[in-house]
Amino acid sequence: MSDPERVEPDLLEEAMAPMAAADRWLAQARGRAEALAAQYPAPAQIESEKECRDARANRAAARKDAQAIDSERKALLREMEDALKGFKRDVRDLLAPLTDLDEGYKAAIDEWEERWRTGRLAALQAAYDDYAPALVPLVPLERIVARYGCEKGAGWLQRSTTERAAQARLLEAIDAIAEGERGIEEAVDPEDLEGAKADFFGTLDAGRAIMAAARRARQREEVRRLEQERAAVDTAPVATVEEAARIWEATTPGMPLPNGLRDEMAQAAGAPMPGEVPPYVMCCYGTQADADAFKAFCEGRGIRATVRPTGGRVHRIVPKG
Repeated sequence: MSDPERVEPDLLEEAMAPMAAADRWLAQARGRAEALAAQYPAPAQIESEKECRDARANRAAARKDAQAIDSERKALLREMEDALKGFKRDVRDLLAPLTDLDEGYKAAIDEWEERWRTGRLAALQAAYDDYAPALVPLVPLERIVARYGCEKGAGWLQRSTTERAAQARLLEAIDAIAEGERGIEEAVDPEDLEGAKADFFGTLDAGRAIMAAARRARQREEVRRLEQERAAVDTAPVATVEEAARIWEATTPGMPLPNGLRDEMAQAAGAPMPGEVPPYVMCCYGTQADADAFKAFCEGRGIRATVRPTGGRVHRIVPKG
């Protein structure tokens, strides 16, 4: 609708009168400041005590003149600010009938759009319940809408999409979910199938669920391998003194057994492992030859030791219990 009455130019000029007055004051104050400044001598290098006193007096007088003009500026500015505040308040009040209309229209539009969205979701939920009732408890409709209904070109919750079209696209999405579930059943081991399906129904991302299942399978195999290694270490027989000596000589050429070491190995070969945990644990790094020599030394002394490849990683001793 057009304005019933436009503001006359004279009224606009009257509203701008304070600014015009400010412009006139600026012109007048500028002339006064220039005239006052012309009465003072120009600053120069001081050569005597008297010249210093004169410069101080001239400075004080110039500051006083400047403060007088600035006081007028402050008073004029206060008047303008008060007038501007009142003007803003009056404009806000006079616009109230129109702003109230705007807010009322917006509230009505928002309420209608929410009712429309609720109705569309109810229609989609009815189609979902009828088409795949077994899937409903596993995947809520909101998750399907977020995954498929908001894609570019989907528009399930847009008024430009008919209810029938939105329901048809929902059924296509449900079929895609069923296809993803079948793909998981084919790609994932039975041991990981339940967890993979739970991941899939939570994200509706079959690829992500399959990768997570594969990661769990690798972790499980790694745990089994470690357990087998531990079992092998626990049941490994202790080498005899002669076998330990042969390993030592084969892995450390040119380095015979130290004096007395063979006797110590013979004494310790049959010594049982103490029932309680020994007071020390050792961790060291070396080559394959170092590892073989270390193992031979420990077996010869009846020391329980484990040698494993580092795999390029730093290993630390972490206490248990």
